[in-house]
Amino acid sequence: MKNEKDYTPADEKALALSFAMTALIKTLAHQKHLDMDLLFKDLSGARRRLESLGEDGAAKLLGAFAESLQAVE
Repeated sequence: MKNEKDYTPADEKALALSFAMTALIKTLAHQKHLDMDLLFKDLSGARRRLESLGEDGAAKLLGAFAESLQAVE
């Protein structure tokens, strides 16, 4: 499939990694090998750390990733 939006290879790799992480988390949660409450707590802490480092864009992306995981529960 042709890439119509002019994403860079790095953009595509990041998107693929995001989907892979979501699939991994979904699998672990369904197998009862992952405490989703702890994961969300840790993701929130990581987001705050990124914000404290001035990495606002990355913090927003991590927050959006955490929100997308809400559907996994």
